[in-house]
Amino acid sequence: MPPQVLPSLVDFERIEFELRHLGFLPISSKEVRQSIASQEHSAKRPRNGKEVGFSISMNGYKVQVWTTWLRGEGKARKEDTAWVLIVSDSGKSVYFSHPTHRTKHFVKNLLRKAWIARWRIYHRPQCNLCGHLMHIVSGAGLKSRYWKCKETSLHPSGQAVSLDWDHNLPPRAQNFVIKVRKKRVRDRKSRERRGIISGTPSILTRNAW
Repeated sequence: MPPQVLPSLVDFERIEFELRHLGFLPISSKEVRQSIASQEHSAKRPRNGKEVGFSISMNGYKVQVWTTWLRGEGKARKEDTAWVLIVSDSGKSVYFSHPTHRTKHFVKNLLRKAWIARWRIYHRPQCNLCGHLMHIVSGAGLKSRYWKCKETSLHPSGQAVSLDWDHNLPPRAQNFVIKVRKKRVRDRKSRERRGIISGTPSILTRNAW
């Protein structure tokens, strides 16, 4: 893991500026409480300060970006990682990015993940058989996702329709996604060669609270 580089005020201001430019708005305390209530989450451990988050809603989904920045304290949490997630209209989290660690390229990586998640919901695909919007569903892997149409009764012979999670991603976004995935594979193989046993995946810890 590269050394930790906590974001500065200038870094956070850049994140906020870029996200607002994309149409994201700050997540209110009321929205956070509603999200927790709808998902019946409880805090895994006490956390000091109010973390700044941003969200944008499109086509029945919402992207949330959690920055680790504490506005009241004017600094980032010492121990934390940033997250980008997609939430359904019912308030259920349907996609979590891999955690974004505060390292040298933290700002760039977080903004890219936010842009890609926003692009996915903005370009939510339609089923080519019935025209309904497709849904984000879980694949075989822990973080695997793909698009699926649930209106099979409207399809000939009940035929299922699904699309790859990266369906129609722009080339630059596709290249970034592929690069990140390849790096995760290299890192995993490196840990295995060194006999390092990975702990509980971060997504399970995050979901717990």
